[in-house]
Amino acid sequence: MPPSQTEARLDGPADRDEWMRLVDGVLKGAPFDRLRSRTYDGLVIEPLYTAEDHTIIGELPGQPMFTRGRSALGPVDGEWAVRVVVDHADPAEANRRLLADLEGGATSMTLILNTSHVGHRYRRGGGPRPWRLRPTARRGPPRHGHDRPALRAGFRPGSDDARRRGDDAGLADHQRHGNLGADPLGTLGLAGDPAPDGLRTAFDEVARWVRRTAGQRHVRVVEVDTTSFADAGAPAAPALAPATPNGAAVLRALLERGIPLGDALDTVGFTLAVDADVFAGVAKFRAARRLWTHVAEAFGSDTDTSADHSAAPFSARTTRRMMTVRDPWVNILRGTAACFAAAVGGASSVTVDPLDHELGGGDDRWRRLARNTQLILQAESSIARVVDPAGGSYYLERFTDDLVTAAWERFVRIETAGGLASVLADGSLARQVGEVADRRADNVATRRDPVTGVTEFPDVHEQPLPTAEPPSSSADGGPFPLRRTATPFEAFRDAADRERRVGRGPRVFLADLGTVAQHTARATFAKNLFEAVGIEAVDGGPNDDDAHLVAAWRGAGTPLAVLCSSDALYAERARGAAAALKAAGVRWLGLAGRPGDDEDALRAAGVDEFVSTGIDVLDLARRCRRVIGEAP
Repeated sequence: MPPSQTEARLDGPADRDEWMRLVDGVLKGAPFDRLRSRTYDGLVIEPLYTAEDHTIIGELPGQPMFTRGRSALGPVDGEWAVRVVVDHADPAEANRRLLADLEGGATSMTLILNTSHVGHRYRRGGGPRPWRLRPTARRGPPRHGHDRPALRAGFRPGSDDARRRGDDAGLADHQRHGNLGADPLGTLGLAGDPAPDGLRTAFDEVARWVRRTAGQRHVRVVEVDTTSFADAGAPAAPALAPATPNGAAVLRALLERGIPLGDALDTVGFTLAVDADVFAGVAKFRAARRLWTHVAEAFGSDTDTSADHSAAPFSARTTRRMMTVRDPWVNILRGTAACFAAAVGGASSVTVDPLDHELGGGDDRWRRLARNTQLILQAESSIARVVDPAGGSYYLERFTDDLVTAAWERFVRIETAGGLASVLADGSLARQVGEVADRRADNVATRRDPVTGVTEFPDVHEQPLPTAEPPSSSADGGPFPLRRTATPFEAFRDAADRERRVGRGPRVFLADLGTVAQHTARATFAKNLFEAVGIEAVDGGPNDDDAHLVAAWRGAGTPLAVLCSSDALYAERARGAAAALKAAGVRWLGLAGRPGDDEDALRAAGVDEFVSTGIDVLDLARRCRRVIGEAP
């Protein structure tokens, strides 16, 4: 382009019409819609955002609707709380982990207790079962191990015992933040049993605790936890949707039991799941605060005079759905991205699960690394020094607005259907989440949604980390079971590893045609694809003729082979090579790529399948394993 034209184009403000003309030139008649993408929520992501998309004008951090944060200073004194989870069954080991976490920089904890004396959940026709409360303490004691009160059996969260321990540690009132973690509707609903009698009993108990902690502004009783919905596969809007009707049910129940609205609002906190989708994570927390403010207003709260009541804390926890057992080191990157998203979105506290969480999470090294992920983001990356860094981003402002609209529509539908208890009881919410999870699983199976280290760049000879006891903090069954994206691929990998330990595992021969330059691209593609499901790729190397190709295949010792080369060389050699390999005894023959018009001729020559982008890798693995004679 001549310099004069370039200068003219860059002179003055950007013009959307001019941009569209340039885009049309590049698309060459293709529809503009191909530049748009859509989330699992059905939200449209545009290729360009401008000032016209900036809908939240004039709102400042700390002001209703709290889109830009609960406080002008940031989540908590300019930082979010670094939270850890302590859920070991042995009190002594739980105590050791907790003290190590606090010594290592954690400022908050989630303590998983099985405390039958503080609440029950009831089955239809059955007796009581204990339901878990999750006490949390934030801004803990000074960072000196001997100054901290030890966690012991019999410690009663929210009681005078907790107050006394805070006094002993020298904590001021504003440093004592806690939540007893009661979530009756979520607990009963996730167990598949939101029976009215059980809910009434649970809410009666919650109301008693609210009265007992009255006047302790930094102690909350209810923590609405939506992480299980996200772990089951729900994207941002469907994962947000249960939070607001759950919180509304809590407010309704407490008001019916005589608790003033301000006290009811003050006792509710939220925990949201966050994954490695940074922009969706940022928008989720910004949208969640605005949604809850709408709910508070609907119940009669005046945000101009009681803004502190409706500014509930929203905590973040990295979702189990994104975690992998294979190549768990990538979990460090996933946790970092998720923590960054939660911090930028204004989460009040963040829990980053250690990289071995799905293996039991018992290694102190990985707990330390998870804590340090947050500490480095706070102290060295200085993220906490900027309040609402997403503010003013045309894309994120619009994304937040769209997410609020989508989640509020779902909230209205749930309330119209009788509330969260009703859609949990009739299974409609579980079905909706399941449908999205199925679509997500299909995209993972076809590698449209890549999982680094599992579906992409797998190491077929990887030595897995040792497995401890499985995580106990959330159940894998019920109407919202955990659906880790990597699980189907890892099942094939596990089966292949078992076979390798007792002999030779499954293999596929890469029948390379031509020079390295001619076959490398497709050989690399095929190697990644097959090894993602545990089938080791044996590279035959360049072969000048079909006789050498057949000899190399015999040396690989496998009934599977896949031709790899360029389209041009396929036209010359693929049919002959296919016929030779099939005549030699190859039971399944693939070809990497789609050669177009030659497909019928290649099939006639012996090619069983064309292995290309978008193929269902899991289905391919099942067929190949049947040829070998075994399938996991």
